[in-house]
Amino acid sequence: MNELKEYLGKREGWVFVSDSLEGHRVCVNQIYYYFKLAEIDIQLPIKVTPHVLRASALAYLKKTGFYDVDIMRISCLSSHEMISAYDSYSEENITAQLPFIF
Repeated sequence: MNELKEYLGKREGWVFVSDSLEGHRVCVNQIYYYFKLAEIDIQLPIKVTPHVLRASALAYLKKTGFYDVDIMRISCLSSHEMISAYDSYSEENITAQLPFIF
């Protein structure tokens, strides 16, 4: 997390993946390609998809103690019930049995 904060510096607002020389957005296929390389490099047992990244991020935020209202704001989820699906501590939660990347 500290590396990310250091990388972002004092920038505010949205941070998008872009070509730093031209400022153009990077093609989606290029992002998938780099995730595939990372999967192979670290021998990840699951396929990294946008859904897995989102679910992992929300589960991580929930696990580290972020308030539901903050998670709702950044994820566009509309209810506490939807957020509870990402609570990996709940044994009766079926989502807790799905693979996450952390």
